[in-house]
Amino acid sequence: MKKILLLTMFIMFNTSFAQEYKLGKVTIEELKETEHKIEKEATACKIFSKSKTSIVYNDEKGFELVTEVENKIKIYKTEGLKYADFAVNIRNQNSDKETISFSEANTYNLVNNKIEKTKLKSDGEFIEKVNKFYTLKKIAMPNVKVGSVIEYKYTLKSPFLSAPNAWEFQELIPVNFSQYQFSYPEYYSYNPFYKGELNVKTTKRSESKTVTRLNKERVETGRHRVETNFSESKFTYNEQIINYEIFNVPSVKEEFYVKNISNYVTGISHELVAVKYPNETIKLFSSTWEEVAKTINSSADFGGELNKKGYYEEQINTVVSGKTSSEDKLNAVYDYVKNTYKWNGYYGIWSDEGLRSIYKNKTGNVADINLSLVAFLRHAGLNAHPVLISSVSNGIPTFPSINAFNYVIAGVELNGKTILLDATDKYAVPNVLPARAINWIGRIIYQNGGSQEVDLEPSTISKDNVILSYSITTDGKALGSLKRQLTDHNAYSYRNKYGQSTKEALVENRENHFKNIEIENYISENMNALNLPVIESFDFVDDKHIEVIGNKIYFSPLLFLGSESNPFKSENRAFPIEFPFPSSDRYAVAIAIPDGYEIEFIPESESLSFNDNLLAHKYIFKSDGKSVKLMLQDEVNVSILSADNYQNLKEYFQKKVEKQSDKIILKKK
Repeated sequence: MKKILLLTMFIMFNTSFAQEYKLGKVTIEELKETEHKIEKEATACKIFSKSKTSIVYNDEKGFELVTEVENKIKIYKTEGLKYADFAVNIRNQNSDKETISFSEANTYNLVNNKIEKTKLKSDGEFIEKVNKFYTLKKIAMPNVKVGSVIEYKYTLKSPFLSAPNAWEFQELIPVNFSQYQFSYPEYYSYNPFYKGELNVKTTKRSESKTVTRLNKERVETGRHRVETNFSESKFTYNEQIINYEIFNVPSVKEEFYVKNISNYVTGISHELVAVKYPNETIKLFSSTWEEVAKTINSSADFGGELNKKGYYEEQINTVVSGKTSSEDKLNAVYDYVKNTYKWNGYYGIWSDEGLRSIYKNKTGNVADINLSLVAFLRHAGLNAHPVLISSVSNGIPTFPSINAFNYVIAGVELNGKTILLDATDKYAVPNVLPARAINWIGRIIYQNGGSQEVDLEPSTISKDNVILSYSITTDGKALGSLKRQLTDHNAYSYRNKYGQSTKEALVENRENHFKNIEIENYISENMNALNLPVIESFDFVDDKHIEVIGNKIYFSPLLFLGSESNPFKSENRAFPIEFPFPSSDRYAVAIAIPDGYEIEFIPESESLSFNDNLLAHKYIFKSDGKSVKLMLQDEVNVSILSADNYQNLKEYFQKKVEKQSDKIILKKK
């Protein structure tokens, strides 16, 4: 009896378990749920997320990838409503195209204690053409509100067997159950690539599969008569099936100093290594970056475009006319492309419309603009090459693949160094790339088909030099002036953020940035003189950072420039710490003491160092009794630190914040 009872309970448990992870099964309890059982602050959660990718036989197309994805999502808060919108990339390459269809897409709400179901209609589906290589299929689920449960399924059919879509088990919201299954015939060999820290249960098995193939044969049956005869044949092969699953996946927390958190979440991808059909020789696929680079370079939309001439020579001759040095020619061509061409916002390594067409209409994607730059530089006599990279948003490539790259810049070999150029941003300068393009390692492609790694991380130190001078008033105000000089990436960031702003908008923005101070006589210099540092200066009134209590005045010497909180708040961290670029910030602060007051307390000078000056912070005070001077220097001499450094780094930043928060105390005489 006891065994029967246990068996019954086991069957009931597994039945409910199976139902829980199927579409179309929404309960009143799910709709009433107001918060996630584990992560109370979650804005939404995925009740389940499943993907099944198979290589299946099609009589018309042969083997193709078929991916079925099912998602069921619970919305807890207004911020979670964004998960009701979803988009999928669809690839197109020559005659090879992916197709996608959505089904079982519904929104469920609780109305008068009854479940109300709203189906996705055609007006909730959208197609957005990115370029000739990619299209976005989007859906916007209907009638979604806080408390809703939404579900959808899509089927993606793809001829690109070498690149099954990667699967991520972790997201910015918790996932109760995530599953990925990959099935493929014995003719194919794939290597799996894991990323992330979570333990995913993996099982493998092999099954025999029989495919019935429809054969067509055209036969002459008489004079001018041809008939089509149909017959069936069967073939059997072993199918390899790999299943990955994980329960109760915690959400990924956004962290400071992480370029793309997707690089570190737990996920799986597969690389096609070889194909071996019966009675045929083995076909090996790109297994090295050299082979990938050679394949890309030989493409008509890449190397083929670079070889086309006869449409730009006269213009480029005019651009470099009178320029004798290679540096002057480089800058002239670079400035011409930046100021003449307009980036349409799309990435890509392939020319979309062709460089000749782009030369006429002056608008194109990343490849159109930067491949044009390479061609023009070569014509000017410079040793220029395209450089393939994966943008920050595209992540870090884990294995050699054509699909690993989605961005191309230019590299010029000059005086024994490689100068990197991106003409999609008019404020970029040589070796100062937009943040989206600074992602570890790129690959420079030579005309002979060879390639070589190139470091994308900045090597020059970007400076922020500040002179801050002010006097303290007895009623608790600071009246003073600031002059700041920004170089390299600091200057680029300033220009990119404020370059198109009116003076009024810029002043308002800076007042807010500097914690609601009042600014007058604002001047910015060298906004468009890209070879010079950006200089900003202004007078200010600050009554927000000084306290008058009784006969004493309290203030932190950096006022509105000080750090008020430690950016590292988490107890632990699983991701590396990625700094945007090496930097050196220097502050010279001069403070005039009001008449009738004397200095009661000045913080002690102190020097902080992290890992042999990979990071360093110096804080030096001097005073003559009537004034106080502070010299502060903050340096970052590293691009990335491993997560093993987190606790010590967190402590280092906390000491920095505390030091900058230390107050000078003035006492009435």
